[in-house]
Amino acid sequence: MHDDDAKSYYQLLLQEKEKIEESIGAELEWMELPEKKGSRIALYNEEYNPKDEKSWPIQHEWFIQTLESFDRTFRNRVKALNSGDWNFEDGDTT
Repeated sequence: MHDDDAKSYYQLLLQEKEKIEESIGAELEWMELPEKKGSRIALYNEEYNPKDEKSWPIQHEWFIQTLESFDRTFRNRVKALNSGDWNFEDGDTT
């Protein structure tokens, strides 16, 4: 998300970090990116080399499973976000 409310949305999702990571089944990288308009929540797999074509089927399967997990975990949460629910004065933005 890169709109004017992106930082509020990020902080609201960050409040659910434990539940989100439990649902995904992995620790995520939570990057507020203070110098940017948006923020990032990511999962990286450094186990495979994208240039290794022999491992592409395994990589693609991991990618599909991860996308489905992200969709299942974030779809309803993101739809329900209301930037007015986050007050920057009350919360830590780091």
